Amino acid sequence: MTYTIQDCTPGTSWACRFRVTTWIDSQGTPTQPPKNLTPGETPQCAPGEYTGLGVIRTRDLANGRVELVDTLTQQVFVVDTEECWAFDQVEYTNE
Repeated sequence: MTYTIQDCTPGTSWACRFRVTTWIDSQGTPTQPPKNLTPGETPQCAPGEYTGLGVIRTRDLANGRVELVDTLTQQVFVVDTEECWAFDQVEYTNE
């Protein structure tokens, strides 16, 4: 079955694939933006598109946004619902 953001019922855990523009390193992994660069210094990251899998923390259907936690980096992203797909319920295990 194919789920949409409207199927994500409150009180249950959901995850989805998402796409966001953020700072990424040379391997394509999200990172923090560069700080305190001196003139002429080359940053070790650049803005780019990142695609990941995230667990939804909150959703705002009125504004079309979701806040989710990336399962790879544990970073929190706020993403437009148009940039989310492949919604499914999360099943947690003790393994």
